[in-house]
Amino acid sequence: MPFSAERTNHLGICGCQPWVEEGMALLKKAAEQGHVYAMSALGDFHNEWEENEQAVEWITKAAEAGLPTAMHELGSIHHDRNEHEQAVEWFAKGAGVGRCTLNRSNPC
Repeated sequence: MPFSAERTNHLGICGCQPWVEEGMALLKKAAEQGHVYAMSALGDFHNEWEENEQAVEWITKAAEAGLPTAMHELGSIHHDRNEHEQAVEWFAKGAGVGRCTLNRSNPC
């Protein structure tokens, strides 16, 4: 399903703004060009919309490109699916490169 203003509204993005769809298109373009943070963000949006295959696809690309937070997220996805061997693998990779935390005292 394509990105739409209605689908982004529950994420705290003002869905009434015409720039939402354009912004999502630019995010996808950046992800397709190899920007790891865009890959991860795109995967997060798909995850929020319960589009699991697209979420895993983009988060995996970001993790394979070396983004520690994506490695941790991918580990969590595998854990939730009871795929413990893959979960441990991705958690370990994330820990090996220094997974950052997303909080004010220790920003990425």
